[in-house]
Amino acid sequence: MLSQTSFRGFRGFARETTLDFAADAVILVGPNGTGKTSVFDGIQWALFGAIPRLRGTRDSVGEDYIRNVFSPRLDPEVTIYLSTGSKSAVVRRTQQTFVVADDDMGSLTGAAAEAWVSQLVAAGEGDSPTAAVDAFERAYLLGQEKIVDFVRDTNPRDRFDSLSTLLGTDLVRRFYRRADQWLTTASSELSIADRSLLLADKS
Repeated sequence: MLSQTSFRGFRGFARETTLDFAADAVILVGPNGTGKTSVFDGIQWALFGAIPRLRGTRDSVGEDYIRNVFSPRLDPEVTIYLSTGSKSAVVRRTQQTFVVADDDMGSLTGAAAEAWVSQLVAAGEGDSPTAAVDAFERAYLLGQEKIVDFVRDTNPRDRFDSLSTLLGTDLVRRFYRRADQWLTTASSELSIADRSLLLADKS
């Protein structure tokens, strides 16, 4: 779970800004140009080193598109803090460095850090950065420019799965699926036990 983010010199954030996400729901409100979109851009850039929604546009030419225009001498830096139960991790990216600090794995850089991110957001869907970005956009971040494509191009089953993940109801579905598996296993074991008792009685 995303618990906190910190931005410095990144797009809409001229000065260091920390946002707390440790809540069941977080709503970002503000006039245009105050950095709402930059929050989501920053999370993607911290994880993947790119902003997919700007890919192929004039805004993504070179490396300066991630830099705040009012602080051109300040190196862009985004840090995201993740937590699940008693475990936590920190992902920090600048233009020169990418580091993941994980409770279990310690400090990771380079390819090891990229693999960690891929495993986090796209487990079972491939280890490539492209697979991780696609999984992230499908399951965790539905950008406004993607809504039309999501409704028009996604098949009903994938759309249902994506919305379930976005809304958190996939946890309930997984619980019922697991409960159904337990029930099936228990029923099978009871049937075997019943047959064994019948055989024992006959003998």
